[in-house]
Amino acid sequence: MLFRSIISPDAQRQILIARLADFGKTLTDLRTQRFTREMRLAVLKQQAESGSDDLIPSVQSSDITGRDKYISKLKSDLLDMNLNKDRLLQQYKPDYEEVVNLEGQITATKQMIAREIGQVIDSEQLMIQSLLSEEKMVQDAIQKTNEEIKDFARKEYQFSQYSRGIDDNRDVYSMLLKQMEEARISLAKIKKGINIKVINPAELKPEAVKPKRKLILLIGLFLGLIAAVTTAVALEYYSPTIG
Repeated sequence: MLFRSIISPDAQRQILIARLADFGKTLTDLRTQRFTREMRLAVLKQQAESGSDDLIPSVQSSDITGRDKYISKLKSDLLDMNLNKDRLLQQYKPDYEEVVNLEGQITATKQMIAREIGQVIDSEQLMIQSLLSEEKMVQDAIQKTNEEIKDFARKEYQFSQYSRGIDDNRDVYSMLLKQMEEARISLAKIKKGINIKVINPAELKPEAVKPKRKLILLIGLFLGLIAAVTTAVALEYYSPTIG
């Protein structure tokens, strides 16, 4: 089970790079959504301040889209009310009962539209804050992945250095083994090719080799005899002169 969980350095590098690419794509999507909503929020605030009846720009959100439809319906109803009021004012005075009722409905509808737009603005602000939080999380994940890639590159470099040293030691070891095998073969050939035969075996003599006393004695006598003869000849040769 342990060996199955081990992956090669190349596969691990590809996993980190793919993870970083996924985080980058996610961050881009989040930023795009946030920029779109910020633009929409700016338009909504402008409409709320000016009381404009322009359509609200939509975004990809089921909740906001439902509110958009409701606000659009309210604005359509408001437009019809204003048209009816204008038509009645052509025939009746402003204090006419139906005109007064339409004025009340128009005011209530405008308040409802303002209230709905305010809720949409609040929702957009919350959504933007949520997107910012998600962006922060993805940015932290990207930074962590970059650190993992740097740490992996450093470890991979160290591993390559260790591997190179192991390869060098393996080559030296192989060379030494080869030389040792060659030396063993050469020694075996030498031992096999040399035949040693004893011709004169060593003998142990009973007497001591040194000193040779008899020889020394004879030499001493011989030298003493020569010295005596030399002395006698010298005396004989020099004796008349002395006399």
